[in-house]
Amino acid sequence: MSPLALFPAHGGSYARLQTLSAWLMSQGHDVDFVYMPPRKSRPWDREAHRAFFGGGFHVLRRPAAGELAYLARRLMSLAKRLAFRRGVRMDGVDDIYFAPFSRQIAALHARRRYDVAIAVYVYSSRALEALARPCLRVLDTLDSSAHEIPPGEERRALARADVVLAIQDEEAAAFRRLLGSDAGKVCMVSHMPPPRTALSVERTIGATFVGSAFEANRSALGYFVDHVLPLVLAEAPAFRLVVAGPIAGEAPDHPAIVKLGACDDIAEAYARAPVALNPVLSGTGIKIKLLDALALGVPVVSTAFGLTGVPQEALGGVAAIPDRDAPAFAAAVLRLYRDAAYRAQMGAQAAASAAAWTAAQHAALNAVLSRAEAAR
Repeated sequence: MSPLALFPAHGGSYARLQTLSAWLMSQGHDVDFVYMPPRKSRPWDREAHRAFFGGGFHVLRRPAAGELAYLARRLMSLAKRLAFRRGVRMDGVDDIYFAPFSRQIAALHARRRYDVAIAVYVYSSRALEALARPCLRVLDTLDSSAHEIPPGEERRALARADVVLAIQDEEAAAFRRLLGSDAGKVCMVSHMPPPRTALSVERTIGATFVGSAFEANRSALGYFVDHVLPLVLAEAPAFRLVVAGPIAGEAPDHPAIVKLGACDDIAEAYARAPVALNPVLSGTGIKIKLLDALALGVPVVSTAFGLTGVPQEALGGVAAIPDRDAPAFAAAVLRLYRDAAYRAQMGAQAAASAAAWTAAQHAALNAVLSRAEAAR
């Protein structure tokens, strides 16, 4: 049950949900995808969803009467925040939940008898209350919402679930602190890149930055272009920065920048310059583009912040650089650009660490699913 339509993938959260769904189906599970359309949504591809999920694709409705009540509640929430100068984006975890969805979900459950239901984001947690037991109710948080809602509201959302999935260990620890005696319901299940054929890293024209057009990626690209790229070009004038994904539309015009735009397959993004850049300095969750690059056997240069939530043992193939140390970042990029043998060594380490990481996520998810088996 998701407020994100999965096709096309506009960012890392979309990629996580695609790979999660694909893996569940590969294990023989019947998967229904229930799209809970927000009032304003990005363009999405209905036929791609039907091709992927078949008869298991459902789009919930937003009837006009419910829409009026929803808008009235949103206006009241906005007025309260303005009046009391509250420092959060929403007063309550249910502020953007469309209440009529619950009846539709209950009707689906009555027909389909789900064993497991996964709600995506804390803002969808109320949907779990529409599912009668013994259905195992799982909340896939994707990332912490502590910066958007009061702690008590985040706790209320987590308490609705039988199992809470955190995408990285630091957020899992934060959720456990919020839940107190119910901390045992929190599990860490991160992004699980699918098995991929490693790309050849024998040749490269430079390095690649892949990203969606989110603020954290804008800031990261700006930092690299303004502070790191000039240092690299001073040593290697032929170096090219390849920018792929929606963020390419916001990259500056520059003779050393190649703008690829959106790619149907992330392997296309790295094909010309199989060295991945992860110079992020802000954001939450886990950096899914980092894990996807490792799965392709592509070595990575990353800030320390960009590795948040990824344990040291999963960082084979990654050159970790202190935040805002532009000379060190440039030196690491130049070494991978110039040294094919080193690039190959790091690429092999990347593929191996990605395989081990994904196996660990599969095991953690299987442990969650076994709870539904036990409840039957």
